[in-house]
Amino acid sequence: MCALFLLMALGYFMYKKQLLTDDLISGLTSILVQVLLPALIFNSLQIEFSPALLRGFAIVFGLAFIMMLLTTALAQLGIHLFKVPKRIQGDWMFGSIISNGGFIGLPTVAVLFGSTESFIYATAVVIAINLVLSSAGDSIICHWGPAADKPPLSPISVLRVPSVIAFALGMLCFCLNFQVPDMIQMPLSMLANMTAPLAMLTVGAMLTHCPFHQLFTDKYVYCISLMRLLLIPAIMWAGMRFFIHDPEMLSVATIMMGMPAAAIGAGMALKNGGDPVWASKYTLLSSLLSIVTIPIIRVLSLL
Repeated sequence: MCALFLLMALGYFMYKKQLLTDDLISGLTSILVQVLLPALIFNSLQIEFSPALLRGFAIVFGLAFIMMLLTTALAQLGIHLFKVPKRIQGDWMFGSIISNGGFIGLPTVAVLFGSTESFIYATAVVIAINLVLSSAGDSIICHWGPAADKPPLSPISVLRVPSVIAFALGMLCFCLNFQVPDMIQMPLSMLANMTAPLAMLTVGAMLTHCPFHQLFTDKYVYCISLMRLLLIPAIMWAGMRFFIHDPEMLSVATIMMGMPAAAIGAGMALKNGGDPVWASKYTLLSSLLSIVTIPIIRVLSLL
């Protein structure tokens, strides 16, 4: 967490020194979605094949999609319940649905569990999130945002999204137990490792538009953080504990669904007519609060 916040601070000062601009940030966001996230997805599936792992992967993968659908309904309810202003409704929906599973979730699971199985389950959630992000992230903000002029992607267009293609190729390699040559694996790993730094630099740059004291005075930031960090994983645990008999699988899925808002939210807001300042605020505050909520979720998942 400290490393992520240091990267945010670096992005903040880079923007202040005009090393980063709004146009550059928008371009970096496109690179993240079109290149780096597909590399991360494919690279995550470069593991030895196991029928049990495939079955567990499929279960958690499906649960992640179910929870994102439920989250969509909860987020819409929250808009009406908390009277969320129209200017941030698109960002509210995006921040509720898309979590920071890759940048914070995977390292957290590695520390808490340390097994190959737990990391595969966590990867299933990350891939599900990244597929939704890459295929519908723009449409989520545009549909609910103030400039609702962009229709959702059609099923055919989703099949052309780089992350979907990377996922299909990665699953094929996994099922065939095929490992790409080192000459390909090395640049893929390098690209995947660039995802978190670029995303956090973007968040830090967006924070320059917001006085720091406003971070703790916006009630909507607290509302979305409460939903993202506690309500969603609690529902996940309560609903799935009767169907999943593997304690580790349930624990990993619960923790992964309780990660803070995605770091890429600010860049996506800037790109799609949302409110990048507010998106930066909920990203930063939810990341701060997750230091407290992740241990709470871990205890809950053990009950």
